[in-house]
Amino acid sequence: MDQKAWEGIHKRATLNLAEDSGNRPKNYREIEAGLKDGGDFEFLWSDFLHAFYDYKDASFFAEPSPASLSPGWQALLAGAAEWLSAEFGLPAPAWIEEPRYFLDRPWDPMEDMGIDMAEYMADKLDRSPEAFRRRNVAFLSRNLIAL
Repeated sequence: MDQKAWEGIHKRATLNLAEDSGNRPKNYREIEAGLKDGGDFEFLWSDFLHAFYDYKDASFFAEPSPASLSPGWQALLAGAAEWLSAEFGLPAPAWIEEPRYFLDRPWDPMEDMGIDMAEYMADKLDRSPEAFRRRNVAFLSRNLIAL
């Protein structure tokens, strides 16, 4: 199923970013601004992913992961920038290699939702793409699918 979803995302026509008149976030700074305005992270992230898949443009990752987020979420967004850049043949931004985007201990975003994932952490981390695993973030690429 994931493979079919990724095929669909790759086959989606790439739109011209210069012609965009929408208000979906198109970089991490815009996600941060939306959060400061009281927006919901999951909604903003979903809008960001949909916009990225419409335009598939490296500019979406030109701005670093928002410093206002927890270290885990900053690392996750750095991993997403790295993974999505590679997946779509875009240059990875240099900021993703900064030490602050690498965690000292394994982290799963489900922890922030109050779900105890300790029992499954090692397995999920092993199945995570290298862009996340090297940051100690247990996150599967399927969680980046937005159709």
